[in-house]
This record gives sequence, structure tokens and C-alpha cells, in this order.
Amino acid sequence: TIPFELTSHNNISIKALLNQADTLDLMFHTAASDLSLTTAATEHIESISWSGEHEVTAWGGNAAARFSASNSLQIGQITWDSLPIWESENSGPGTGGKFGPNLFEGKSIELNFDKNVMVIHDSLPSGLDKYMKAPLVYEDDMMFIEGVSTINGKEYTNRFLIHSGYGGAVLYDDVFAAESSISEHIEITDEQELRDSYGNVLKTLKGTLPRFSLAGLEFENVTVGF
Repeated sequence: TIPFELTSHNNISIKALLNQADTLDLMFHTAASDLSLTTAATEHIESISWSGEHEVTAWGGNAAARFSASNSLQIGQITWDSLPIWESENSGPGTGGKFGPNLFEGKSIELNFDKNVMVIHDSLPSGLDKYMKAPLVYEDDMMFIEGVSTINGKEYTNRFLIHSGYGGAVLYDDVFAAESSISEHIEITDEQELRDSYGNVLKTLKGTLPRFSLAGLEFENVTVGF
């Protein structure tokens, strides 16, 4: 059982110990497959030995990043050895880096938002009397689920990345935004910039979607971005 903090940006922040020497807060990121630390965090960490620099690809474009080949990480009572670390520019506000669910490969991960704990199980826990199942697409180390958006009276089905690093509700891809002409049919309430892990910038518009359904659950007046 691992305690976490749900931050004001809707990120899951967890205490971790790096190389038995440095304590920091890491974001649990469902769309991450590597352990990464921000440049701001690494300025204060002396236990990392950097191996070199490589080009990496994020959703906003390419960037060069430092790489450390072998490190230890402790979260709760679990310790991993020989972990690679990548250096990135951004993580969730208030965290010094991020890790993904691949650290718990072969396990079941329970996120209890009532008690603010992550529970790691050897198998799917029993006694779950209220839950829903939904088909999951696993592709390129990322998890996708289908959702249905109602725009101007028409229903659009689209695949959505399960992305706990995103502090909003629903974010559309460029192809969907173009095909649905969503900007012409909903009220635009805000415009802002999103930055990926390596500082690449995407400008986004925000608006209110009248109806959205996901895994059989219906939502009204959902804040969406594109």
C-alpha cells in the first residue's frame, strides 16, 4: 500500500527514494513507460551518474535528453535496481519527475481516491461488488479507451489515451478536431498552451461539450480541449 497525494492539478504525486540517497515527489503517469526526472530536480540530485545524451520523441516533437543507465528506486516497500533514467523538462506541477505502470508489470494496480492510496496486488482483488469493465487497447506502451462525443447532435466515436499526467478532462487529437469541426459547434471558453515533457508547445482551445460517454458512463457539460 503506497500513499499518494492528488494535487490541485489532478496529478497523482508519490514520495520516492532515488539511489538510497535522494528523496523526491514523482508523478504516477499512466502514459509513461520510463522513469524520468526534470532538469530542475536533477540540479539538486547528486546520486545520478549520466551516461550520455540521446534524441527522444514526445507528443509535441523531438528533443535531446540526458540518459542515466542504472539506478535504484524505492516507492513504499518496493525497490527496483538497474533502472534507466531520462532527463526531461516538465512533469506535473510540484513533482520532480514521473514513472509509469510498467514498474508493476504482472500486478494489478488499485487507485483508491477515497483513501488516497495505491495498492499493488498480485492478482485482481476479490470482493469488488461495484465495478465496470471496458475494452482497453494497449499500443506502444500506452492504454486507450473508446469514448463517444455528441457534437451538434451527431455522435462521434474516438479512441482516447488514458493520461493521468493531463490535468483536464478530455483532450482531442488534431484529426478528430478537424473531422468533427468541433470549433464551429461548441462555445470556446479559453485558450492556453500545453507543454510536453521536453518543453514543446501546443496551443489549445477549450470549450464545453454538452454530452460525452465513456465505458457506459454518461457525462454532461464536459470541459474539452483540442
